Amino acid sequence: MRVPLTAVLAALLLALSATLPVAAQDASGGDCAGDGASPALAVISVLPSADSDEGKHETHSRNPFIVFEFPCAAAAELTAVALDGTDVLDSVSRIGSRRLVLALRDLELGKHSVVYSVRDSVGNTAEGARFLFERLELPRYEISLYPGWNLISFPWDIYEPEIGSVIGPEMQADAVLGYSNGEWTVAVRTEGGWRGSLTELLPGYGYWVRTGVSEVLEAVLLPTSPTSVTPTSVRIGWNLVGIVDLEQHPVGSVGAVHEIDEYFQVLCYW
Repeated sequence: MRVPLTAVLAALLLALSATLPVAAQDASGGDCAGDGASPALAVISVLPSADSDEGKHETHSRNPFIVFEFPCAAAAELTAVALDGTDVLDSVSRIGSRRLVLALRDLELGKHSVVYSVRDSVGNTAEGARFLFERLELPRYEISLYPGWNLISFPWDIYEPEIGSVIGPEMQADAVLGYSNGEWTVAVRTEGGWRGSLTELLPGYGYWVRTGVSEVLEAVLLPTSPTSVTPTSVRIGWNLVGIVDLEQHPVGSVGAVHEIDEYFQVLCYW
């Protein structure tokens, strides 16, 4: 019995279509797979990002998010996820049809790897794909102190704002004054630690710090951006406000000095 060639080809194509994954297409109908890459492969990023060089994946956050985006694979599912060899699949959540998020907690400083496997709705798979990233130390904000009283402020939130953490036992500073809501607050160093009504140093406010020597105060600041800085509220009467300088301009440099009318432009008088 002779079978027509067209029937043989039709049967072969039917068998192939039942066993091979379907290549995804983008919204315009183009082939998302590109150079033969699996549509199931993810575009991965770490947030909040501290990338200083293109191609690197870095964060300052102790609790970052790893975001998996699948531009060419709708309804992709992660079938396995491991952080440095430890299974973390239960920490993955879905945000939309093409985005999955891995929430990490108490991440140690240094380099880390995420190994994952994924399958999309049409059967495309990626097994053992790897994503490398690094957690960096939080940036330090340095303030030079000189013998006597120094008027200082912090441009944004401090990681550990308690006075004993900001002005550690290795420093000689022994008194801090703050002024807000029409009242003075004070902290004094004693043999048992800091005592007084002032317990934390907050952004947006000014503080008088007394020391007997020249030394440098280093505060670890939380990651932020100019758009996330909270304005400092002022009240009727006197206010001791701080300076916002995200770039830490050296004294006397371009950008370090602003006209007072510009800085306090929202106030009627000062």
